[in-house]
Amino acid sequence: MSSSGNLRIDLRAGTAEQGSVGLSSGTPVEAFIVGTQGSWKIQAKDVGPEHAYLYFDGQSAFVAAINSQYPVSVNGQAVGTDWFALSAPCEIALGDARLEVSSDSPA
Repeated sequence: MSSSGNLRIDLRAGTAEQGSVGLSSGTPVEAFIVGTQGSWKIQAKDVGPEHAYLYFDGQSAFVAAINSQYPVSVNGQAVGTDWFALSAPCEIALGDARLEVSSDSPA
């Protein structure tokens, strides 16, 4: 699981008006949808309208596929519809879109 600290999720492949999401330690973020019509709108080949959920409990970030029609993977490992804990640094693939999860924690 990701360590305590701030996390950042940056769009590395694909297009979006919002290029990144910052997650502050101790400040939970309710689950939100990533996709061409999601809360975080991302455009790329094979990205579905509602492709994946992202969630932050204030310490750790999680991803889940919404359904098997739109596959999600983390560092090449398939993610199902159950919450998958992200460990920074890692890469989330949604179709041809790529999201990079990094930690802003001081060394």
